[in-house]
Formats: sequence, C-alpha cells, structure tokens
Amino acid sequence: MKHIASFILVFAFFGITYAQPGIQSGLNEKEPAKRHLGAPLYPRAVYIRTTHGLDPYHETAEYVTVDDTSTVIGFFETRLHEKREITYEDKDTYLVIFLLKTWSSFPDSPPKEALTMLEREPNVQLRAFDANKYKPLIEFFDRRPERKARAEALRDGRTMILYTYRISEVDRSPGKLIGAWRESDRDLRKYWGSVLEFMPNGFYKHTFTEENLKAMAEQYAGTGPFKGMGSEVVKKILSSKNPETGTYAITKNVISLESSNPVDGERMKNGLSNIGNASLLLELVNKPKMVFVRLHDNRPEPPMKR
Repeated sequence: MKHIASFILVFAFFGITYAQPGIQSGLNEKEPAKRHLGAPLYPRAVYIRTTHGLDPYHETAEYVTVDDTSTVIGFFETRLHEKREITYEDKDTYLVIFLLKTWSSFPDSPPKEALTMLEREPNVQLRAFDANKYKPLIEFFDRRPERKARAEALRDGRTMILYTYRISEVDRSPGKLIGAWRESDRDLRKYWGSVLEFMPNGFYKHTFTEENLKAMAEQYAGTGPFKGMGSEVVKKILSSKNPETGTYAITKNVISLESSNPVDGERMKNGLSNIGNASLLLELVNKPKMVFVRLHDNRPEPPMKR
C-alpha cells in the first residue's frame, strides 16, 4: 500500500477559518453520534473536526489514527458488507473510497474533478496522512488544553478517515418531524390518504392507497418510461414498488427525500417544509403543495373505509 501525502478537499478553506475558528472548519462542533456516520467507527480513531461542503444535506467528520492505511482498509472491508470499493490515485493523492449506497452514481474510475461529488455521497474515505500539512491546526489545538488529544493524534497519525453522511432531521429538530403523517387534501387524487412516515434513523416510508396508485397510473400511462403501456399495466408496476422507501434530510425548512426505487416522481425530491404540532406542509419542486396531518401516537391508522 503506497503512503502518498494527501490533502482534504476542504483544507483550502482553512486559511480563512483559522482566524475565525469553527465557522467553516467545524472546530467547535461536537463529535457526531456513531449512528449517524453510516459506517462503523474505527476503534483507534480520534475525532478532529466536522467540515461542511456546498451541499446543505451532508457533512464530513474527520478522524485520524496511528494505524497504517492497509490495516484500516482491512477493518472496513470486513465490516462493510454492502458497499462499493473504489480507489483513486494520482501523483499527489491516494485514497480508498467505500460508497455506502450501492446505487450511487459516483463513477468506479473517478477523474480528479469527480472527487468533489463525494461531498454529497454517503461514504468513507481513507487517505494516507501527512502531519506537515496540518501544522496550523496542531498549533491551534495545542493552545487549548481540552483539545490536546487531537493535536497528539495529528502529530502521530498515519491514516485520515473521513465519514461523509447525510444530516439527519433528528440532529436539528428532535421529534418535530419524526412520526407518521396522512395527506389531507381531497382534491389531490394522487396523494390524498397516503401516509408519509419519518423514522429517527434517517429513513422515510411513503405508503400510497389503491386510489392514489390508480390516479398515478391514469396520468403516467403511455408516457416516459411507461410508453406503450396501459393504465392497468402501469398500476401493477407502481403497486410492486409501494410503499416508497428511502432516506431524508432536513436543514431548517429545506427538505430532501431520496429513494432508489420511487413510486412517485424522480429518485431525488427537494423542496420546502413547514412543520407544526399537527400539520406538515411540503412544497416539493414540480409537485403540488401537500398538507399532511399527524396520526395518533405517531403510528399509521388502519386503512380508511371507502
């Protein structure tokens, strides 16, 4: 395994953030909870900081370990059973990437310019570590007694581990969105009565009624991927996908839903949300305004009688 000096994508910003620690570099943020990383925490890794890219739905936690890169790679190869493993190398950078979504669109043989895509892909990156590139950060931590362990980790580190993960709503507004919601607008045949459920682990489930599926099938028949198909055939296809499951992220009032096999619309749905105690308003791009009401005890009710 080559030990080539590497850099972190966001390190270019450090010159700015050093004068104002914690604004862009995440130096004052708490270590993320293990359940949010999307992959096992390496046992001999020391948390350094959390960085933020241009994507508002993801952030990256930086860790350093004294173990060599090949040992760390072996750890993740053993414990990550559903992943894609990708290697990138040029004259300056060597890294191994574990993509945590098997349907990811990230290329298997990435060019250098594609690496910025990792800011919006749940993944683990392993890079050979060069402490010389982090002298300003080491000095910064040395001046703070409570952060000296991070300074020592940076001085002795051999491998940098980057966890990029989706920011969960539970980190921002605990309990506000979590639960089951039913669409309440009778004028929306495609959505009325459907149940949208948000789980604390960052996953969602959208269950459509038979009437919803019938309305969708009538609209989609003979169009796009359903060209040449009648509504009954389309309905069978949509029914086989129901309920739609995927992951969600929400920062303030901006929400993102992503599914690998959507019943309704594209794989990624973005928009605005307004969350009250009993109602949820979603304004997703290219979709009608949808109003949901919270179900009793945060659990779906029995199907409505017709």
